[in-house]
Amino acid sequence: MEATMSFMKFMFLLWTFFFGGGGPGNPGDPGDTGDTGFADTDTDTDTDTDTDTDTDTDTDTDTDTDTDTDTDTDTDTGIDTGSGDVLCYIDGDGDGYGDENADGVLMPADDCDVLVNAGAYSLDNLDCDDEDDSVFENCGVICYIDADGDGYGDENDAGVDMPVDDCDALVTAGTYSLTSDDCDDEDDSVFENCDVVSDVLCYEDDDGDGYGDENDAGVVISESTCTLIGGSVNNDDCNDEDDSIFEDCDIVPDVLCYEDDDGD
Repeated sequence: MEATMSFMKFMFLLWTFFFGGGGPGNPGDPGDTGDTGFADTDTDTDTDTDTDTDTDTDTDTDTDTDTDTDTDTDTDTGIDTGSGDVLCYIDGDGDGYGDENADGVLMPADDCDVLVNAGAYSLDNLDCDDEDDSVFENCGVICYIDADGDGYGDENDAGVDMPVDDCDALVTAGTYSLTSDDCDDEDDSVFENCDVVSDVLCYEDDDGDGYGDENDAGVVISESTCTLIGGSVNNDDCNDEDDSIFEDCDIVPDVLCYEDDDGD
């Protein structure tokens, strides 16, 4: 037992000498100064310094060049009136519609709006009657009576002011016209050159009722002369001896018939 303990102690010392660094003159550690016990008292003499310096230089240079050139050309050759300028038209009757005969005034939109709100101007010129606030379209025209229906109104008629549509309806009906050029509105074959004297057939009018004798052949004379001698320019009288009769001469009128018992 004692021999065994001695052997183990010997082996422990031997291991310590070779592997524990505790023995003097350990060839594996030049700086070892001898065994001072079981603690490792070696001094770390490693003085390596990391001198690796990153010297990389960023040479990436942005060389992109903006080659976009604005080539838009202003081809507007009109007068530069400003982006907010508008034509403002006078509104004489204040109905919101500008006078169709007005030229308009160029002004800033805001200024025109003020005038529009005041009822003095408008942004349009659609009013055909800027003196009447109840009318702005289908304005009245002068319509002339056309008694003979030849399409020409009587030159002596003063005319009637009425809406265009109403006058058009009367013109279509042949009773009115938009002109007053007819110098003889009783004869649809004449509307001009009324002062020209023309000869006519003049018929005897013995009963003076204005209707000439239908049996008269007539004579060619001026109308004024025919009137002067008491003749007529027509021959429509079937009984030129009775001024109460000029037509329906063949019709026998009924009469009251009374009894005459004594025959007297």
